[in-house]
Amino acid sequence: MAGRAIGRREFLKGVAASGVIVGLGGLALTGEGCVKKGKVVTASATAQGHGGPITVTLGVNDGTGKIVSCDIVGDDETPGVGGRAVEEMPAKIVSAGNLSVDGIAGATMSSMAIISAATTAYTEAMGSSSIQAIMAPGTYDGHSDSYWLGYTTPVKVTVDRDSILSIELPKPEDRFRHGETSVMLKACIERLVPRIIQNQSIAVDAVTGATVTSSSIKSGVRMALLAALKAGGSQEAAIQKFMAAPKKSEGETTERLECDVLVVGLGGGGILAMKSALDQINRLSTKPLSDGRVSIIGIDKAGKVGGKTAHAHAGLAINPPKYKAKFNQGRDYTNRNDFESKYLQYLTRSDGSMAGKPEVVKAWIDATGPAIDFMYDNGFRFGTLEKGAFIDGINIWDIAPAPSDPGTFEDRRLLYDGYARGILASVVAQGGRCLLETEAYEYITEGGRVAGVKARDLVTGKQYTILAKAVIQATGGFGDSQELIDKWLQPKQAGPRVFFDLGTDDGKMIKAAVAAGAGTWNIDSPPMTGETVSTYTMLHKYPAIVDSAENPELYRISGRPKAWSLNDIPYGIGCDATCMNVDKDGKLFWSTVYNTATGALNTFRPQTTVTGNYFYTILSNKQLDSFRDKGFLYTKWKNWGNRYGEFPAKTPVPEIYEVVDAALSVKNYMYKGDTIEALAKQIGIDPAVLKKTLETYNGYCKTGVDPQFGKPKNCLVDLGDSGPYYAVKLSNRAFATCGGLDVDAQMRVLKADHVTPIEGLYAIGVDSLGVIINNEVGYSGFMGSAQSWSRTGGYIAGAAAVTYVRDKLGLSVSSVAMAYSKPK
Repeated sequence: MAGRAIGRREFLKGVAASGVIVGLGGLALTGEGCVKKGKVVTASATAQGHGGPITVTLGVNDGTGKIVSCDIVGDDETPGVGGRAVEEMPAKIVSAGNLSVDGIAGATMSSMAIISAATTAYTEAMGSSSIQAIMAPGTYDGHSDSYWLGYTTPVKVTVDRDSILSIELPKPEDRFRHGETSVMLKACIERLVPRIIQNQSIAVDAVTGATVTSSSIKSGVRMALLAALKAGGSQEAAIQKFMAAPKKSEGETTERLECDVLVVGLGGGGILAMKSALDQINRLSTKPLSDGRVSIIGIDKAGKVGGKTAHAHAGLAINPPKYKAKFNQGRDYTNRNDFESKYLQYLTRSDGSMAGKPEVVKAWIDATGPAIDFMYDNGFRFGTLEKGAFIDGINIWDIAPAPSDPGTFEDRRLLYDGYARGILASVVAQGGRCLLETEAYEYITEGGRVAGVKARDLVTGKQYTILAKAVIQATGGFGDSQELIDKWLQPKQAGPRVFFDLGTDDGKMIKAAVAAGAGTWNIDSPPMTGETVSTYTMLHKYPAIVDSAENPELYRISGRPKAWSLNDIPYGIGCDATCMNVDKDGKLFWSTVYNTATGALNTFRPQTTVTGNYFYTILSNKQLDSFRDKGFLYTKWKNWGNRYGEFPAKTPVPEIYEVVDAALSVKNYMYKGDTIEALAKQIGIDPAVLKKTLETYNGYCKTGVDPQFGKPKNCLVDLGDSGPYYAVKLSNRAFATCGGLDVDAQMRVLKADHVTPIEGLYAIGVDSLGVIINNEVGYSGFMGSAQSWSRTGGYIAGAAAVTYVRDKLGLSVSSVAMAYSKPK
């Protein structure tokens, strides 16, 4: 899909017709007659990186235009990823003497932010000097590293002599021609491409929630523009004409909107809340107006709908009435009372107290089935039924297809995106409104009632005052806010960890609700981890090897031919079950999550939750020699921790020591000590404790019996009595936070007294998941609980909010049902 070809006059507002000479500082560093001597001028500028602001300070010779010094500060960038760009880009820029440098592999967004900030600083340092920026008209190819490493994303850019006319990218569904997650690429085609063309700049805002894909596309466009400039006889440095960050065009504008129901957050639950509200308005309206339009608004910080639900798969439901009638001869799939009993057991703390809210759990269980029927009636289709972990007969519904069905996770993402867009379109067709890349940040209250929100357009800067008779909050928790993680989580769970996040789960509206008097429930709960782990950083030294067979096996997660790289080796070491796992205190542990044979309640407790935000895998040369000669034999962890694919099992790794040496040079990654005590000091563990743990573990290995965790005999490989010893640091990768606002069975947010509802405010999804979570244990072992809570909550809250508005304040717009095409 290509960006619309736009005429130069339509978009180059304020640019002179002869504007091929641009004020780009002393970029005429190679032109004849340029000044060869000058003084060093220093200037600084800041741009938004992946984790936070990145500030670049340049020293530029104003006579030659040569960059002689570069300092970059980006404390919030991820160590080993964006942090590598912060560390390595200064030397590259100074060595080149200009900004025509490549970014750092694997840190595309941070690299682009650095180049953008450096451009502004350079222009400021050089003042009014200029250079020609002329392109040869035509179409030019570019590409960049993609989200799925080992793949590139091609870009075609069509230009005239001084402007970008169109940008063409592969179709999202044609995933074998690109390496992006398809739903992210779709959002960028719809929002980023027009933004670049309109502003004639690749320094525009990334699509919120699709930052990695946005940066990949911008890098490809930059490559194509460099080729066009070179063909036009311009210096490469003239690329800076297209690197100016546009101003927020509507920063001084405020718009007032009014509605009956406002949904803040358009993930899976938020979209269903809009549709449930629409249906309830249609049911309750008795005096329809001629236009039959409803008063519903949905906003989302991201530039796409569906939230994380588009990337999740399982969802729990109990005996959907219509569904079982159609597909199971009316028979129940599972025993509802048995499920409730076991779930309440999970919610019982070790001291016998109840962590969750039984009355809410019961209402949720009873609504899970009707919620599935509601989704099915509105076009959703589901994959093969599966039995949930630990309890036979739990009805697990997967967004089609299920793991046992043909297809990959990428197929599911596209299918879900179609479902979500279809539901939203049905609401918009009857008068609803949707605002994307629009962030709510404060509640408006009136006499103790929530009466709307203050919000802003993240791209234009436009402010909104949205007055609403009822607000449904579905913002995805606070996993993207280190401040709130450290403030609200249990001490052992606080601190940096890797989240599967879209950059939108910042917790602003949970804070806003608390400021408006809302109570919280189990907000200190450990995040949703299960067995998913990741290293805090990655190597980018080695190439990716992609399966090039005629009929390659597809990697289930990426939906592309399997790829692997030696860069994966440290992650593979960390996940191999022949090594020793210890928590941050040096105590032994091993994950026994999927012990379905006994169904014992202790299997509800993911051991990764017990360790806090990270743990270590400890090994010696004994394990490394085995990996070198035999490969990885006993991997245990779920493979969500890298973006290549799966390292081939039982494949010798002769380069193992070379790769380990490379990993040891990266911060926060791998560690080595000649003795176990020396290693302990490096990783911040009491040497005596780690030494004792090693002795205990080696004893288990020698007897072949692990009395603590039941680790299989074939995985019990001792580490020996002498070093060197190694450690890999692994983060318990989290999908989302679990604790949040206190709600009742209608999803009404309760005040801090945990009894009185805040009028007009509802919370669904992980914003209120804490009421069905045991904060002593963490996320439940009942697969699909969070997805079920989200969509069931949307189904409940949409109808409840409309009923409240009708009874207390009156519906402002009546409606009649309108026909629309359901997604197929």
